[in-house]
Amino acid sequence: MARDDVKIVEQFLDAAGEGDMDTVVEMSHPDYIMREPESLSYGGTYESVPDLFADMDAAYEDFSWDLQWVTQAGDQVLCYVSVEGTPTGGTAFESTAIELIRVEDGLIIEEEVFYRDTEKILQASQ
Repeated sequence: MARDDVKIVEQFLDAAGEGDMDTVVEMSHPDYIMREPESLSYGGTYESVPDLFADMDAAYEDFSWDLQWVTQAGDQVLCYVSVEGTPTGGTAFESTAIELIRVEDGLIIEEEVFYRDTEKILQASQ
């Protein structure tokens, strides 16, 4: 089971990184929840991947991540990612993040991201 969850998360993040919204939506559980840090311009809780991506598209001129490693811990999949982006009207930044992802019935049901330095992202936005 754990290996399947890791594989599902890797496929989900690959599709999201490629902008394959059809696959991302297809892999999302009907009760999907995503939590982004409240301090960010698009921060908060999302119940829809397209809504999250729409807000991120508005917040950034470009944004990308590179999955460094992924592992299973209990019912959570932990991902360590390097991120880089340029906020709309801001300057480029680089950071890292841990993402906790939970899979239920073979679908992504919950995500929560913890950026190493949200202040750096906020400063890049000014």
